Amino acid sequence: MFYTVWPVGPMQSRVVCEWMVHPDAPAAAGYNIQDAEEFWDRTNRQDWHICEQSQLGITSRVYQPGPYSPRESIPAAWDRTYLRLLKAIEEVLEEVAERLKDNFPYGDPLYAGQMLKPPHPVARRAYELALHINPNNHALDGGRASSAMEKEAVAALARMIGWDTHLGHLCGGGTMANLEALWIAKQLDPGKTVLASTQAHYNASTHRGRSGHPV
Repeated sequence: MFYTVWPVGPMQSRVVCEWMVHPDAPAAAGYNIQDAEEFWDRTNRQDWHICEQSQLGITSRVYQPGPYSPRESIPAAWDRTYLRLLKAIEEVLEEVAERLKDNFPYGDPLYAGQMLKPPHPVARRAYELALHINPNNHALDGGRASSAMEKEAVAALARMIGWDTHLGHLCGGGTMANLEALWIAKQLDPGKTVLASTQAHYNASTHRGRSGHPV
């Protein structure tokens, strides 16, 4: 028998109790799992009631934490482990934050409107929301809501340049977008040459060999 506790919210959890028995046990004489289930169900509910009462006390405005008793060495050890891990996470984040000070973007107007510009605050919030579920847009069933939003974003980009008929998707970066664009151009118009300025992004010439399209 083992338990899995799933947090539902700050004030509620869902407890799943699962029993494991030998495959031959149900066929044995006198086998009756119901007796054990009823006993442990009653015991568990008593334990949960104690936990609920403890939580009510902890949420009181006058509550002050006290020391553990000598019989509570296991939860005390858990607290020490938890605090130690929090400290380790804090140290990692502080190191990352310090090292990021030596990174782009710079406060220069020449950087405006390109990939080194800080993301819009709304974009950051939306990205944080998606991070919690890590959707996968490889197929509609892999990320239903985010796939629909991707199609809406692509349609909005198409409308900006006056396209009613379009097909596309969002890429992880400009490098992959350029590579795909050159490859598609080759499929649509094989043998033609793509013209690019000498000031174009360096991957225009880099992708020439990969896409098989003269640039």
